[in-house]
Amino acid sequence: MEAVPYKFYWDEKKDNEGREIALLRGYVAADPLLMVYEGTSAWHADDLQILEDLYRKFNIEHPVDYHGPSMSVGSVVNLAGKWYACMPFGFELIDSPKEEQFVVYPCEEVEE
Repeated sequence: MEAVPYKFYWDEKKDNEGREIALLRGYVAADPLLMVYEGTSAWHADDLQILEDLYRKFNIEHPVDYHGPSMSVGSVVNLAGKWYACMPFGFELIDSPKEEQFVVYPCEEVEE
């Protein structure tokens, strides 16, 4: 079995008061996306099975090096080049986001 690469993105869209809104209305094309984790998953014949495994991983069995939000409505996954949005019930195949949607925050320097 081969490993399947994935990237987990958090929808960074906020309302006028700075509150995250993707949990309420889901991912919308053109929303800003922040990559929060990258890894590989065990191969399955069905992408949806891999996505369900990732959902469980990022809600119940967080990787030890992951300290971000749980996967939920509005989350986006790039699974071996295919893009999926987490919906209220399952996942939906979506168009590839545009390059300008990806958000990168500058790293803060930590004093020792």
